[in-house]
Amino acid sequence: MRLIRLTSPDQEAVGEFENLFPDIRVKPQSKIGLLSASLPLSLKKILIDANSNTIGFKTSGAGVNPDAYAVLTDGYYNNGELLAELNKQLNYALLITRPSDIGFQWNCQLDSTNHLDIQYRRSPYQKWNPPVRNENNINNAAGTFTATVAPVGYNTYIYTSQDFINTCGIFRCTVLNTGGFIMGLFQERADSTLLGPGDMFYGIGINVTNERYTFINDKIQYEYTPNTVALINDVVSIELSGGEIHLNVYRANNLLINLGTYPLDITESYKTGIALREALSSVNKVKWNADPREKQTLTGITMETYTDLDTEHNVEDFNLDFVNEPIVGAIPGPPPNPGARWVLLSFYTYTIRDILGFTKVRYRSQLNKHTFKSNNSLDSSNTPNSVVIELPSMSLESYDGKTSQRRNIVAVIPTLSQINNRLTFYAQNPIMLDMNNDHEFNIRKLSCRILDLDDTLLLLEKPGAEITLLIS
Repeated sequence: MRLIRLTSPDQEAVGEFENLFPDIRVKPQSKIGLLSASLPLSLKKILIDANSNTIGFKTSGAGVNPDAYAVLTDGYYNNGELLAELNKQLNYALLITRPSDIGFQWNCQLDSTNHLDIQYRRSPYQKWNPPVRNENNINNAAGTFTATVAPVGYNTYIYTSQDFINTCGIFRCTVLNTGGFIMGLFQERADSTLLGPGDMFYGIGINVTNERYTFINDKIQYEYTPNTVALINDVVSIELSGGEIHLNVYRANNLLINLGTYPLDITESYKTGIALREALSSVNKVKWNADPREKQTLTGITMETYTDLDTEHNVEDFNLDFVNEPIVGAIPGPPPNPGARWVLLSFYTYTIRDILGFTKVRYRSQLNKHTFKSNNSLDSSNTPNSVVIELPSMSLESYDGKTSQRRNIVAVIPTLSQINNRLTFYAQNPIMLDMNNDHEFNIRKLSCRILDLDDTLLLLEKPGAEITLLIS
């Protein structure tokens, strides 16, 4: 009797591996059987590859072909990871190239029955109007912000309570006086009485002494090189587009400088703020897109609900004056026809359609609030009904009715005990199969495949699978 222990690599891998041995001499007419199996099945069940990684969409006009594509990263996913990847890539595919692109956001979520909702909403591009309680030494007269006292450090500021949109939007203002100021995105403040560059992750400012543009990246303020002197009526703009944060300055409706471009993390949320540095500092025409999600904390847990800030009166571009406002380096035209807002969602292949639980390749909607709901639920379990252990390098007397052929199956395990997602099996009386060898041979290399009933290789987690075989 011989005992052979097979182990998969100590890493996440598909259930196909190979072990090397010194020569193991196997006598003629030997038998082999499965004694035990310990299988660390991965929670990641969904495979995204070249056949299932692309979703197209169109967000304006009545055409039937997508004008943008979201490409998912290839790999294995569990449901939560797949939702995060869908949100990331769909939102990163959103670009601001015209006024009607501003303020949109995809949101993918699972309902209580594991059905996928793909939602497409708009946060209106609107006047920035923080509550009075968020003003400190600031006068807000019809959207023009000035200091009420001579600023000391960064004690003259105003900020929002609601978060800035974190997918595809704009926060911008017009320079009325070239005295020093900063505008930017922050999460928390080190000092509750100040709002300065040390609080802001991204921002744009004007230097107090030389009236040249500065920018903030990760709470550090830099002066733009080559130095650019600020002028009245310049527009400073923080823009989220195509998965990036752009810090831009416009002059006479044209892009003057890009102060910096940084990767956008859509999982992060920021509030917006402006600090004035001099008594004459002044900005106006401040506009922004608020985050359309609403956050609520219950019993210490932050919950997010998706609210519909867009209404029938602003889902398009009603009451918005874009004519004199530059958009990502281009001079925009007037808003499009409000009645032309279509949203098209298109699955590039039947495979991605089926993975996400939909039954049609293309969905089209002309509603104000677009929600595409899957017909079938996502499969959240990676626990197979049974497991097939196959030894491809052996020649076994095993036969498969599914293929109507002989296969090198050493065992089919119909039920397994599961503890912490590790499936275990032990045979008190192993079933020994003929190895179909008329002559003695040596085993130097032994391959193993672990499959479900559909002959799909199972995905394994660390520290790997252990298969124990007996040879007699």
